[in-house]
Amino acid sequence: MTTPPGPPPGPPPDEDPQGYPPTYDYDAPPPVYPPPPGYPPPGYLPPPPGYLPPPHRPEPKISIGMVFVGPVLYAGINLVIGFAAFIGGGMIDDGRGSPNLVFGFTAVLLAAIAFGGGALMLRSKSPYAKGLGIGLMVGWALVSLFTAGFCTGINPEMYQT
Repeated sequence: MTTPPGPPPGPPPDEDPQGYPPTYDYDAPPPVYPPPPGYPPPGYLPPPPGYLPPPHRPEPKISIGMVFVGPVLYAGINLVIGFAAFIGGGMIDDGRGSPNLVFGFTAVLLAAIAFGGGALMLRSKSPYAKGLGIGLMVGWALVSLFTAGFCTGINPEMYQT
């Protein structure tokens, strides 16, 4: 039978035990409280007592609600102007001329209202006017899409005689 190995022969080495790393130095004093004189640095205000006020809410750049109102408004404008154009085109079509001029003028007028008026509203500082301007442009596009261009005058079938 064998015996387990014993300690190595000779005395232990004469070395100091390894100490803690500097970050674990438990004998270090805590940071100085209260802060030293001159705190906060010059140019900075001290924090207010109690709770901090809520942060300033930024102004909205555009009114989303007005973006939804714009297409409805444009549809109403288109209804009135388009109805007037059909009446005017019918009056001209009695043998004296072609209604294409009336329909063409109406198409240009509706596009100018939507895009010219919308662009002017986008240049304003009011978020409501900006939203309405985008809504007018979206309204022109939706009316053109849903009516295949007949109600905005961009369908070429309207101008064939």
